[in-house]
Amino acid sequence: MTRSEEKKRGGNGRGGMFQVGPSDHTILVVEDEEMIRELVAERLRLEGFRVLEAENGKAALSILDREKVDLLLTDINMPVMNGIDLLKEVRGAQDLAVIVMSGQGDLEVAVFAMKAGAHDYIMKPVNFKILIHTIESALKRKMMEQALRDYQHNLEQKVAEQTKIINEFYLRSVQSLVKALEAKDEYTRGHSERVTFYSVEISKRLGGAVDVERVRTAGVLHDLGKIGVPESILNKPSRLTDDEFEVVKKHPLLGVKILEPIEFLRGVFPIILHHHERFDGRGYPSGLKGEKIPLEARVIAVADTFDAMTSTRAYRKALSAEEAIAEIKRCSGTQFDPDIARLFIDIYDSLTLPEGVHLPEGISSPRASEKPQITVKEA
Repeated sequence: MTRSEEKKRGGNGRGGMFQVGPSDHTILVVEDEEMIRELVAERLRLEGFRVLEAENGKAALSILDREKVDLLLTDINMPVMNGIDLLKEVRGAQDLAVIVMSGQGDLEVAVFAMKAGAHDYIMKPVNFKILIHTIESALKRKMMEQALRDYQHNLEQKVAEQTKIINEFYLRSVQSLVKALEAKDEYTRGHSERVTFYSVEISKRLGGAVDVERVRTAGVLHDLGKIGVPESILNKPSRLTDDEFEVVKKHPLLGVKILEPIEFLRGVFPIILHHHERFDGRGYPSGLKGEKIPLEARVIAVADTFDAMTSTRAYRKALSAEEAIAEIKRCSGTQFDPDIARLFIDIYDSLTLPEGVHLPEGISSPRASEKPQITVKEA
């Protein structure tokens, strides 16, 4: 009884969850001897398979380009393109099972074909009972491999989703630390949000030169290390001593050390570490100069300094936006990357703060009286 007859009579065949249904599969028979090719093809059609035929490897590739084929049954010795060369061409096609047909003298070549990726081989002259069993086994193996790939893909997706949740939890926890730090100091409240906003707006206008999302994250976290600086220093109403300033200068490195266990944040470490470097090489902690300073850090340096100047601190009153812009311009090329400084000056008037982000009290756009773009709201 053929498989198609068994199906008509309601037989389930073998295979459990990986049961092979002949009518669901297409087989490409590649054989240069027309009589053998047609004989094999006709028997497979009787079994219920959809069968395509090719006389050599080149013709087979043409069919594979336009047809969805589940199993390739190929001879080895053929003109134009032999079975081994065909196998090399289709190797890596995960959705294609391959069986080679070999004569007695081709056994060594058939073994080589197996090593090259064939699922199995059968000897000529073909025993159709063995052929059908071999095809079923190859198709089942292909289905099991696909099921495994799907499982791995789904598992990777689940791991990625869980990792994202954990990362977001870590990030929210760290952001809470930043807010707690700013809450202790009325003068720096909202500082990280404004630095993030300015930095992101600059980055967007740099095209693909910087990773905007990295800049966003670094903007939020850039001053995290100040959690290790005593409040007596942060809020000192007079000039810092040299020793006190040395303590403050450690905050970029301390911020990186706090974040070090969080693997997914490693991309922002250089930005946080170097946001107090100066373009002339006189900054800290490493004294980097010019383009040796990460571009993202040069962006945050401008945004950070502008917001610091326009915020009232324990030791001084805030500068106006106009005064701060003038200072950014004056320090362009020494403290700041001149291109970043110029870009920030050019775009400042047109910026619109997002909801929830507020300028320090009393600070507005230099052209606010003409065309208000940045609205100051009471805290």
